[in-house]
Amino acid sequence: MTKKIPWIQTVSGKKFPLDKPDLDQIDIEDIAHALSMLCRFNGQCTKFYSVAEHSVHVSYEIDPELALVGLLHDAAEAYLGDVPSPLKKKLRRFTKFENRMEAAIGKKFGVDAKLFKNKELKRADIQLLVDEKEVVMVPEPEPWPDNAPPIKNTDRIECWSPEDAKAAFLSRFHELLAA
Repeated sequence: MTKKIPWIQTVSGKKFPLDKPDLDQIDIEDIAHALSMLCRFNGQCTKFYSVAEHSVHVSYEIDPELALVGLLHDAAEAYLGDVPSPLKKKLRRFTKFENRMEAAIGKKFGVDAKLFKNKELKRADIQLLVDEKEVVMVPEPEPWPDNAPPIKNTDRIECWSPEDAKAAFLSRFHELLAA
């Protein structure tokens, strides 16, 4: 008996294997679309704010030589969903799926997957989180995350529509590949 590999259907109609990501099935259009439709903070915010918009902002916040890493740092969520960080830390098996997906996405787009765990990426990601919380969340019941930096620039958080977020994500991707 053959073991069935779990899969999802992408917006472009692909049968995408979750257990063993196929590089030929990884598509930047599918990634941009899915991330533009995924709401940050597990949807627990006052208005829609997409993972795609977040990713674009991270690509500008991070050191320029890591901009593509910043843009793609949440690309695995296009296939696996956005699991809140406190829960993700408890789900070892999920982390294996995520690491495998990040490795495949990195390989597909010429990014060393180790950079998805980079200290500078973590800094940029946390800075965005702090700025985003100020714009799209109600006041916090207690401070989070631990050791958060001060708010830097809330003006960049615009809460784009999914269509605008997808377009901005794809535009930034093509700009970075051309550079």
